[in-house]
Amino acid sequence: MKEPRPLRIIFHLLSVTQPEHYEAEGWQLSSEEKMKSVETLRLQGNELFTQKNFEGAIDKYREALGRLDTLILREKPGEPEWLELDRKNVSLYSNLSQCYLNVGNMYEAAETASEVLSRDANNEKALYRRAKARIGCWLLDEAEQDLKRLALLPNTESLVKSEMATLTRKRMEFAESKKKTYSKMFK
Repeated sequence: MKEPRPLRIIFHLLSVTQPEHYEAEGWQLSSEEKMKSVETLRLQGNELFTQKNFEGAIDKYREALGRLDTLILREKPGEPEWLELDRKNVSLYSNLSQCYLNVGNMYEAAETASEVLSRDANNEKALYRRAKARIGCWLLDEAEQDLKRLALLPNTESLVKSEMATLTRKRMEFAESKKKTYSKMFK
């Protein structure tokens, strides 16, 4: 620059947020505050779910899972503290799976239900939700396996019967569409 000139910057204050009204971001929180915020976010997600705001609930559950993951990373895997934190993932992933089912995102619903089942292999809700999601993804054999596992658990007969009927209907639809496709090939 031949002739440097002073730079003038003007800031316009748009709003002032008082400390008690400011919601801190996850990275700003201490471990204790993160732990409290996970429960708060879960409850907010539940409230949004009851209001049928599934997208908002998904955001809250995802945020809670992210904060929980940062807490889990500080612990040694297999230790009691780590196991306690990891158990909190079950309800969050289970709720998230139901939200994904409600918005029609079947692949995400199946994946989040699988996360629950990796922690609790006989979780009825997760088996049911993963079966429904797999039916929606046309993974019919995998859905049948989930339903058979669910049938082994007590008090699940009516759920299994209704979903098996859906599964049978989907298989018939698939066979019919396959038949139509092949019949057109050889005309």
